[in-house]
Amino acid sequence: MSPMDENQNEIARNEYAQKQYAPDGRPIEPTLGQKIKKFFAPVGVAFLLCLKYLAKLKFLLPFLKTGATMLISIWAYAIYWGWQFAVGFVLLIFVHECGHLIAAKWCKLKVTTPAFIPFVG
Repeated sequence: MSPMDENQNEIARNEYAQKQYAPDGRPIEPTLGQKIKKFFAPVGVAFLLCLKYLAKLKFLLPFLKTGATMLISIWAYAIYWGWQFAVGFVLLIFVHECGHLIAAKWCKLKVTTPAFIPFVG
């Protein structure tokens, strides 16, 4: 067999491996690994794009921490006393904590944004 024939056979095998149909015309069922890759590939791309753009917005992370803990606190308080009370109470605590932040900045202390822990304050 000449090198040219071997090269053509190799090309034919590679093309057959990429086809989605068997020689008898039936579709080839993808393996579990192929199905998992097909599912998670777009998820991975979306995750990397989110990381790319969130890295540029890292200055927002302290505010996201405060906002997320506020929402968790609102949810926890709303279970017992309703959402209207929960929103008002958490906003009251937020204004109070902002007073602590202003006083700490006035004293030239390095402080972080507040984190809310439900039923603690």
